[in-house]
Amino acid sequence: QEGDSYFARNSEKLVEMSRSIPQSILFYESFIKPNSRILEIGCSIGHNLNYLNKKFGCECFGIDPSTEAIKKGQEQYSDVHLSLGTADKLDFLNEYFDFVFFGCCLYLTDRNLLTKTIAEADRVVKDKGYIGVTDFDKKIPSKRPYNHYACMMSYKMDYSSLFLVFPHFSLADKICFSLFGETFVTDVKER
Repeated sequence: QEGDSYFARNSEKLVEMSRSIPQSILFYESFIKPNSRILEIGCSIGHNLNYLNKKFGCECFGIDPSTEAIKKGQEQYSDVHLSLGTADKLDFLNEYFDFVFFGCCLYLTDRNLLTKTIAEADRVVKDKGYIGVTDFDKKIPSKRPYNHYACMMSYKMDYSSLFLVFPHFSLADKICFSLFGETFVTDVKER
């Protein structure tokens, strides 16, 4: 339910954002080879995947919990495979993707499903593949009420650390940027 509500609240902003390429996607380009198979978890309408498909000739897949976002994306981007889904149950074969990335959705993942979410990403990425995490990056984890949905919490932490506890993962690179543009965010719980 919140997936569709999020899409309804942000549809104008998402259309505006589709006119440019997010900094995170430009950062990921160095890890993507032509004709790779890519999965974006939390893909919304699939704008990022469409860009990667056109630039690298990649076979791109995306999942999102919003029926409306998937429907709009399927209408707009016919070369991208979009489907309704959540990160804790990825309906793909083992080691199917060269690159898997989270599109700023881990902070809303239910803590009871977080371990399964990490395991699913690990399961579907190929050996020597990459996992990208676009999300909050707090040294000290925080939990706070989610403004848009009663009884839901948002969790902000360094999500790369969940992968790095396993010896078969290493940190390839990392950048920090603001989702709010070039402005400094004064609320430390929102950085």
